[in-house]
Amino acid sequence: LAATRLPQDDVPEHIRACLMHVDGADKAPVHMSGPASRAPEQGKDDEAGEESDRSESTDEDDDDAGAAQPDMDYVHQNVAESTIALDPHNDVAPVKMMQALQGTIEAVSAHAATIAKNERSAKIVDNDGVIQPVVDEGGRHVIEKLVLDVKQVVRSLDEQSRAALEAAHAGADARRAVCPQALAIPTQKAMDSFDARTWAASYVQFWYGDGAPNLDRQRAMLFEEVARRLINIEELEYALPTDDAENPYEASCQSRFNTPELIAVLGDVVRRLRLLKGTRAAIGRKGFVADLKVLATASADDFMAAMNIAKPKESITSAVSRSDMPAKVKTALRTLLLSTSDVPGTEGRKTALRFNGHGNNLLFGAASFFNTPNFADTYSPLILQLHEGPGKHSHLRIRSASQPAVQDSPQEITRAEPKMPSLERMHQIGAKDPRAQAKFFILMTELHYRFIVGLDRLHIGRLTLARPRVPVHDEVAASLQPSIAPGTLDVQAPFEAQGRGFEHGHGKGHGIVGSTMNWLRKSIAAAAGGLAAASQKLRQAVLSMAETVQYESARESAKQMGVHDLPPEPFTMKQQRQTRMDGGEDEDGSVREYVELGPPVVQPHLEREAHRAAAQNRVPLTASAAYRDLPLTGALQSTFPWYRQRFTFSSLGSASQPTTGDVPYRSDADLFSLDEGGKVVAILMPDGTEASQEAIESDAAAWASHCARDSFNNHCTNHEHNCTETCVKYVKQKLEAKLSLRSNKVPSCRFWYF
Repeated sequence: LAATRLPQDDVPEHIRACLMHVDGADKAPVHMSGPASRAPEQGKDDEAGEESDRSESTDEDDDDAGAAQPDMDYVHQNVAESTIALDPHNDVAPVKMMQALQGTIEAVSAHAATIAKNERSAKIVDNDGVIQPVVDEGGRHVIEKLVLDVKQVVRSLDEQSRAALEAAHAGADARRAVCPQALAIPTQKAMDSFDARTWAASYVQFWYGDGAPNLDRQRAMLFEEVARRLINIEELEYALPTDDAENPYEASCQSRFNTPELIAVLGDVVRRLRLLKGTRAAIGRKGFVADLKVLATASADDFMAAMNIAKPKESITSAVSRSDMPAKVKTALRTLLLSTSDVPGTEGRKTALRFNGHGNNLLFGAASFFNTPNFADTYSPLILQLHEGPGKHSHLRIRSASQPAVQDSPQEITRAEPKMPSLERMHQIGAKDPRAQAKFFILMTELHYRFIVGLDRLHIGRLTLARPRVPVHDEVAASLQPSIAPGTLDVQAPFEAQGRGFEHGHGKGHGIVGSTMNWLRKSIAAAAGGLAAASQKLRQAVLSMAETVQYESARESAKQMGVHDLPPEPFTMKQQRQTRMDGGEDEDGSVREYVELGPPVVQPHLEREAHRAAAQNRVPLTASAAYRDLPLTGALQSTFPWYRQRFTFSSLGSASQPTTGDVPYRSDADLFSLDEGGKVVAILMPDGTEASQEAIESDAAAWASHCARDSFNNHCTNHEHNCTETCVKYVKQKLEAKLSLRSNKVPSCRFWYF
């Protein structure tokens, strides 16, 4: 077979079939150190073979006729070798040598700067009384050794070595974009988060370096814009004809950049960019030269004295306001506050927010309202939807352009009771997916301030949540739509992080209704009654309005809508004992107010678990077992009752079961009858007939009953709670206050409930 298939003077076809073209082969070295350096036969001279071939053969034949022939085995074993596709750019040894040389040069420069500084600062008085500089003899002796080391290394490099070193160094720089070892090892320096190559070397999510921040792009992008794009990116999914049909590729429903670690690093870089921006502004401001001179004269003793003056939990702002604080330290702290005024989470940012709030008080007067919305994120199906996304295996079955809706069953998100995991799993999702938390928080914040507070202008940082549809020329933030705070001029809501990771805003708003500066001027100038009469009139107006928009009773909304079949509000025996609302008699003979005990509101999913356990003759899941294993399906905060949907007109059932059944969806075309001008002339029943006045009133009564019970349940579940340590966290004598929570004493409640 070898005689017929192997050519006599050519490369076998099997070897040619395995050949592969390698980029850079034309630059590969022909000779290597060792036996291969004997080119072409015995010497290092590359042209020795050619000169031997060009010599006259007749003379050589005459001279070598009687000479001994060389050992052919030795020649074959030590013949010159040629390398194939060995790229010198991958040789890291020259790069390390160059890095060592650079390190020595940097050491020389740093040491020279130290010598110059020492000789400028150290001075003595000579015999004539003249101050003379002191020569740093020790430093100069050390730098002489460093310079000699540099000279020795440079002299050891001949012309070819320097050329090879330059090529290897250039190759190492080019290779740093794809090889993490070249980034971490040859440079011998910390990685720079502002360098695009760092991200590809540090995180596997940046495939081939694509999407890394600070890349050269045709359109420049801010680091914050790149980070937002990476977090919200949609993973592409496609198939090739050669793919396995039984196991096709499925893209992740989540962005591969949506990890807590990567988001924390991206957020940290954004904060540091803002810090650099603030520092640059602080340095460039007028008067910084004088502050710099003061800072240059500050010593460690000044800051040690400041640490002894300031208290352990004292803020920078309060420390600056101390009269006994050293002036140099005050200047340093003021510069720090100014530099960090736009960096979230810093003392400078808090100071800037306080200044803004104080400015709003001077401009608009006292605050008209204050609210702190807390959103039940761990119970919300929207968190689950944001986490799982519109993937093929999402149990929420979200419709999208690439995934048609399943027609055999309704989508989970359109159900009144979407399927939910356990509360423990929801906490894990919230901790694992910061993007879902942020998206949910921004959405709920927008809904709260736009439709409950009634704002038409709203933004969080660079993100605009609401803007007027048409340009307006006033300074009123209100949309003038029905809300609990009509006529709002301005709202400032700094965010506060909670211990479990979620956050909420403390909103302070100013409105036209209330004690504005214009009202104060008119009241003082009024002749009849003056400020006292105007204040009493304003008080009555505010109380009458507050009765309709703010109340602590869970039954108030039902009372306003004429619903009276609700159970009493929950009131435990411990609460009755602590509040002393037990109808007893005091020492002076007066009778205390009596509040009847009321059963607690039980979550529907816990109630169903108790019924299932009774039917199966087992112990129901409660406490920690329910937290770990019991799904939240049916919980009050995890449902979308049917009465909230407009298409359920004339289809509502019992108010005690607001989420049972499947109400078919009806569009506005199926719900309303319009005339030629597009005006609604009639409401249509589920069978398509026009609804009568009796049907409309019956649906309104059913809607009021559903809304009243839903409001009652959520108010009792979310707002009413037992007195805990958070009620007395601002009390100076916390130990005594905590002990009062376990006794019959009335706790010092910070909410002034009792």
